[in-house]
Amino acid sequence: GGGGEAGARTLRVRDIERWMSEEYVASLFTNMAVVSNVTIVRDRTTGGGGYALLELDSSSAASSIMEVVKDQPIVMKNGRRLHVSWASESAGAPGGDRPRRGEASGREKGGGRGEGMGYWGGDPVG
Repeated sequence: GGGGEAGARTLRVRDIERWMSEEYVASLFTNMAVVSNVTIVRDRTTGGGGYALLELDSSSAASSIMEVVKDQPIVMKNGRRLHVSWASESAGAPGGDRPRRGEASGREKGGGRGEGMGYWGGDPVG
């Protein structure tokens, strides 16, 4: 078991705080990969924290980040921990995501463009 999911480019970043913006979350990962899009899903009850969906420009970029974090939380300067996982690993928070029925065919949104953001220098994983 374990390992990346073929073709998956989206990671889930849990324990996002209320003050964190999409731009801030993206900035945490821009030194590792080209971030195409960030969507923050807030707790509907409190409007507070939640999680972010981090879409990378390629599945190899997502795999590279997962190699680096290796199931360890990212520790912020204030001691707060952010947990990174494949977006499809958990079904989501109560009252959160769409229900998953069988295998969806992925590509619901068009491909994002990541030009002009600089690439992470390193060997491709895999």
